[in-house]
Amino acid sequence: VEAHGQPVLERQLGEHGLTMRFYPQSFELSTLGGWIATRAGGHFATVWTHIDDVVESVRAITPAHGVWQSRRLPGSGAGVSPDRMLLGSEGTLGVITQAWVRVQPRPAHRSSRGVRFPTFTTGAQAVRQLSQSGLHPANCRLIDPVEARLTGAGDGSAALLVLGFESTDDGAARALDQGGAAVRRLEAQDGQRSGRLVYTSNAADELHRVVSQRRRTLRKKK
Repeated sequence: VEAHGQPVLERQLGEHGLTMRFYPQSFELSTLGGWIATRAGGHFATVWTHIDDVVESVRAITPAHGVWQSRRLPGSGAGVSPDRMLLGSEGTLGVITQAWVRVQPRPAHRSSRGVRFPTFTTGAQAVRQLSQSGLHPANCRLIDPVEARLTGAGDGSAALLVLGFESTDDGAARALDQGGAAVRRLEAQDGQRSGRLVYTSNAADELHRVVSQRRRTLRKKK
């Protein structure tokens, strides 16, 4: 694909039922070439979280050799991968114009939940348990009480964990139940010391509010 921005790219892929599944915080204001040059990271919490996880080949215009393109290979163990030199190069080696990237079917099932913790430390313990559970949540984002209040996702009295799962089959809800069970185990261990956890059902709305607030901040800086 050419080095378009995320909205154009996702719209084109969506016509074929596909997605790149890569959403950096600045996706409305940046391009594929920029993501590769900065080795950008997206919002998803596990599995394919950085742009280098989906890049297969890169084409760039270089000052010394003109057009340069790495070989398109699904994977290689033969020494240094040339396209990896451009990942994170910040434009010092050339201007990235095209890339082959891995896409996947759009998720048909999504489930999410917000969990409020009395302290950020307790929330971090829950994140650790989820990270070690093998569930691979799509979203596992812990927001401290101050940020929750500033973005309208909370009143500032508790940390907020945004937990979400998605899949092409019906496994998202099942994974969310398993993730909730892991959090409840922590509650049973820590309930006497930190108080009872409060579950909310509008995690998607809360995450959207947080991301929207950050986008507005980015636009003001521009």
